Amino acid sequence: MPTPRLQDRVGWRLRRAGELIPVLGVVGADRYLSRFRLDQFEVAKLRGSASDQLRSLGIEVAWEADWVHVTAEVVVSSRTDPTQVTGRFGLGELLDRRWRYLADNIEIDPGVLTQLRAAELPWIMHRNKWILIDDITRDKLLAKWTEEIPVAQGMLEVLSGWVTIGGRSFRCTPVGGLAALIDELRRTDHAAVVAQARRECPIDLYPHQATALAWLLRLADLGFHGLLADDMGLGKTITAIAFHLSDRRPDRGKPTLLVAPNWTLIKKWKDEIETFAPSANALLYRGPNRNLDQTRKGDWIVLTSYKLIEQGDAALQDQRWGLVIADEAQEIKNPATIKARSMRSLHAAVRLALTGTPVENHAGELRAILDWCNPGLFGTAAQFHTRCVRPIEDAVDSASREAARLVLQRHLCESVLVDLLCGVGSCCGRVGFVDESDRGSVRAVGAARAGPGVRVGIVGGAGAQERVDAGRTCW
Repeated sequence: MPTPRLQDRVGWRLRRAGELIPVLGVVGADRYLSRFRLDQFEVAKLRGSASDQLRSLGIEVAWEADWVHVTAEVVVSSRTDPTQVTGRFGLGELLDRRWRYLADNIEIDPGVLTQLRAAELPWIMHRNKWILIDDITRDKLLAKWTEEIPVAQGMLEVLSGWVTIGGRSFRCTPVGGLAALIDELRRTDHAAVVAQARRECPIDLYPHQATALAWLLRLADLGFHGLLADDMGLGKTITAIAFHLSDRRPDRGKPTLLVAPNWTLIKKWKDEIETFAPSANALLYRGPNRNLDQTRKGDWIVLTSYKLIEQGDAALQDQRWGLVIADEAQEIKNPATIKARSMRSLHAAVRLALTGTPVENHAGELRAILDWCNPGLFGTAAQFHTRCVRPIEDAVDSASREAARLVLQRHLCESVLVDLLCGVGSCCGRVGFVDESDRGSVRAVGAARAGPGVRVGIVGGAGAQERVDAGRTCW
């Protein structure tokens, strides 16, 4: 027999629940009522619109084993050939988004869905089991919803694995060619790809540079663009030059534009190009008589400053570039500046951002750089914070944190996730690897980074445990 105090607490919660399902209020008001009846639509509400509120009140509903519940998830598919995952996917394309209905995690046959739509009651008998559809899912089933969405929005949803519609979160799954593309982005076995990139490159690369080059080529082949965020001294410049030289890079015949903060740095780039890529022509684009006429034929790398970009140089803006490289990409960390807007307006088949400090003050800077690389892919600043930053900062839900890590790691090369978690920037020196799921270790290493010569790396992706030279991984 429950104690009077417990009875009072249970009664109070049931009376609160009566605001959702009136009969529960009656139960809460009667100390001696042991059983009661619900009509069929109230039963459906127990599973649907009332479930979250009941759970918040501490009321759990126990279902018999012969009840099967219909759940809805969002599926996103490409509109192109579903068997193809090669070629450029294009962030300007459209994807189809629709509902898919499951029972016991198995997709429901169209015939059963037709019965559920036609049924007057919120359940049907199928194969000796009751299939119950809650009121929210039933409304979706009757609407037969399909929607066209931009690729950037769809990729953000399927990479994170969930989407919020009407204030409720639903699992989001790719199908068809998009599923194959996501699987390709999540692959962790890239030894053969790296070996091929190293064989084809005319520059003798270090292992970590060959890994980065292969990663950039694979992203570009799929129609996406990356952020290379190695520390200073690890050879980002050489990797970028090797990327320019690759015959497998899209629009290889068009000139490359390199943008850097100052002419001292630009001249260093010119020296590196002449040393490691003597077949390429380097043009310093500056002065009153500057023009791009000579870049129409041959292999050209045009070097200029952010200042000229900010001034809106017409020739630079009108040119169709095969590759645009933003060196010291933290220069465009504020998307509201004229400089950042001018960089976004450049016409480029492929974009590459280089920086050793992708996060200097806050995670919004990282989002601005990634958004320059892949416009719209990471959503608005608020969406980026919700999907990618908050799960890492909170570090209480390992599944959400892992989903956020998977979204980010496909498009940047280095472990800036640790920077987000610790709230500090990068510094050069000795490399220590930690598991990002161990919040204590990350914080301890983050605190140690106040001293010179310490930085953090995260090994691999999706469970990969590869050994990476120079303290960096790409996948």
